[in-house]
Amino acid sequence: MKYFWNGLQFRISALFIVFFLLILSAIFGVLSTVGKPLLEKQAHEQVILAGRNIVSELGRRIALAESLATALANLGNNFYPMMRSTKN
Repeated sequence: MKYFWNGLQFRISALFIVFFLLILSAIFGVLSTVGKPLLEKQAHEQVILAGRNIVSELGRRIALAESLATALANLGNNFYPMMRSTKN
């Protein structure tokens, strides 16, 4: 009597599954040892770059607000004497 596990179809399927699991574990091992620190480093660099972009954008907006406030103050200084002279 011929058993199923003695057949060629079972042996090829079993070898395929064993090699698939072996390759899968090798990929997982490489990614966990080499890939994880590399991905963490890249993510850290992206966070630093995003922070720098945010700081530069805030600096630009602060400079714009300062120039607008200065212009408004100068307008007020120039406009107030004109309003006093027209009321008299």
